[in-house]
Amino acid sequence: MKKLIFVLVFYGLTLYSYAQTDNLQPEKGIFSGYSFMDQYYIAVKKVLYDRLPLNTDLRIVVLPSFSPEYLISLDTKGSKTYLTYRIAKQQIWQDPKPNDRVKFNNYRIEFDPVLTKKIHELFVLAISQAKFDNLPDGLDGTTYIFTTFKFGYGIIGGQTWSPETEKLSGLVAIAEWLNDCARNGTVLGTI
Repeated sequence: MKKLIFVLVFYGLTLYSYAQTDNLQPEKGIFSGYSFMDQYYIAVKKVLYDRLPLNTDLRIVVLPSFSPEYLISLDTKGSKTYLTYRIAKQQIWQDPKPNDRVKFNNYRIEFDPVLTKKIHELFVLAISQAKFDNLPDGLDGTTYIFTTFKFGYGIIGGQTWSPETEKLSGLVAIAEWLNDCARNGTVLGTI
């Protein structure tokens, strides 16, 4: 009997660990998320979206459990494209009331519009394939929220939590590469 229980538990844990789909999930916002998160999401948006354009080529909001939240944004204005990286100076989660107390560090560089278009197309495809999986929400980890503007649809979004699958880890790797480019003030090598 103990052997059977061990096999079932092992099999269940194996299935659970590989059950994460390789797609983004639809973004959980104020109207589809838990109400206790509303003030937090409003505060994150107030701090990190400050003076960014409404329509974006790509916007990634990163919500780590134990470090400050940050944003990566690609925005085209006229014939120029800019990459912005913003990180809160303190964790917004600790003071989630929308106010002017939480400040951020801002890094901005001009970015290649052709590369921006390719990255935008990739993220539109990834977000368009968002679907729910059967896993519960995680507790400690990092949530990545990807949004973009798609003509005919408006702003669309998808999210993932501490991804371990190949495609989702690839999206996160692109986000971290953009982060590094902005912080270093130049487009770095390859992703």
